[in-house]
Amino acid sequence: MTIETYSKILQSNSEYWLIERVEYHGANSIIFCAIPHSVTLGIKKEDIKLSDLEALDRCQITNVFLNKDFPPFQLYQQLGDVRDAFPVTGNIKEFLKKAIQIDSNNIYDYKELIEEPEPIKNHEL
Repeated sequence: MTIETYSKILQSNSEYWLIERVEYHGANSIIFCAIPHSVTLGIKKEDIKLSDLEALDRCQITNVFLNKDFPPFQLYQQLGDVRDAFPVTGNIKEFLKKAIQIDSNNIYDYKELIEEPEPIKNHEL
């Protein structure tokens, strides 16, 4: 468990994440995943408890492996040793379509696809 990265996830309200996970043999996996609704998100940094970190570490994620030839949505997957994570915002479907086509072990190649959410504009009446 990487406390800093888990804290970043818990402080965010983002459900979808681009995650780099270190595997047992030292290689990395780039994963697009959804954090389950059973995990409380949007917690202030000073309010994060050990139980929140443990709940995130133990949760079962819905995922798609982006850099490995594994089938998507494998059962009983957990976050594990997360090295880095970025919230996926914008058009989730478009991100996933483009990310599946990339053949890279570098999370930053996938991060470039994340769209920034459009700012809310004040409309004059």
